[in-house]
Amino acid sequence: MILPEHTPNPDCLKLHAGCDLGVAEGAEFSDREAALQASPLAGRLLALEGARRVFIASGFVSLTKDPAAPWRPLAERAAEILREHVASGAAALRPGWSPPPRPADDEDAAQIRAIVEREIRPLVARDGGDVSFVSWRDGVLEVALRGACADCPSSAQTLRLGIEARLRELLPDLVRVVAL
Repeated sequence: MILPEHTPNPDCLKLHAGCDLGVAEGAEFSDREAALQASPLAGRLLALEGARRVFIASGFVSLTKDPAAPWRPLAERAAEILREHVASGAAALRPGWSPPPRPADDEDAAQIRAIVEREIRPLVARDGGDVSFVSWRDGVLEVALRGACADCPSSAQTLRLGIEARLRELLPDLVRVVAL
């Protein structure tokens, strides 16, 4: 059963797949043609009128709509597409798809990445979003917000009250957290 859930972002809906979609890193798509190359599921969702972005995680899909688009028909059709996909048993991502490569971490970056992965990312996923470590230099942590968090009005609070507050406990030289 596909369970839709509202997120703090009024233009994003989280759809619980009810199973593992086999996506460890999370994959986000906003271009339908590019999505079709990597994920037929994302391509079908982006074909819906009003759909703007799709984020696929291990157990859910976040669908972001145009602000002017109504939720009801879009949400109903998106849930139907996800239900069909899960029933088919097909992979959410095509074989060979992989996230962009990341640079090697120094010791501080590795520690920060581990905290983001272990503590922060699961909390953000509850709201249909994702956060990933991008870089650490000169006391500035750069992160990427995806899914429901990408355009969320609450993302500044997530950065300051969630990510920054937690990391200040461990990193006294943290100046700020910036979302790219």
